[in-house]
Amino acid sequence: MTAFVKPRPGGTTDAWRRYRVDVPVALVVTAAQVGLTYLAAGHHAEESSISAGGYALLVTGGLALIWRRRFVAAVLAVTLVTTLWYTTTANPGGPIWDALVVAFGTAIYYRKRGAAILSLVAGYAGSLWLPALLGPHKGPPATFALSLAVGLLVLLGGAEAIRFRHERAQAQRHIKEEEARRVASEERVRIARDLHDVVAHNISVIN
Repeated sequence: MTAFVKPRPGGTTDAWRRYRVDVPVALVVTAAQVGLTYLAAGHHAEESSISAGGYALLVTGGLALIWRRRFVAAVLAVTLVTTLWYTTTANPGGPIWDALVVAFGTAIYYRKRGAAILSLVAGYAGSLWLPALLGPHKGPPATFALSLAVGLLVLLGGAEAIRFRHERAQAQRHIKEEEARRVASEERVRIARDLHDVVAHNISVIN
């Protein structure tokens, strides 16, 4: 009789389940970044169109999400670099932060808080002043800098809330599983005790 072997975490089955979710997520985010940024650029005819390098950066950042749960910090770094690189060029603005937001949420979820907070600070400072220092854009007004800071804090709080809710649900599920195992164990002990009493009684009768 062949025993059932539970697949190891990180094994073939686990990797397939992970990529079965992450590949569609990466494709959707990539399509959203490229498509919506292209549409946004089309509404501003006075701005330059997206360059080939700009498309490459948007695609690279989006497709990096395929490995977001296996290489959490590395994917976060890639999305941060590609996003900031895009902002320092003459490419038009748009929803170019989608991949970085997903990578940031993944880092919070998997308790890579140091990398997540570092990316938050670097993204904030870089998005405000790098385009003015290295690119063709002007420095942002104070109101925009303040609103962006508030928005990033809200993003951090929302990601932490989602992680906390998930961990609490996991803890409750673990408690229920432990309780079910305890009840099953007590039931097996009761059945064994009853069986022992029946066998002992029959032996006494036979004697």
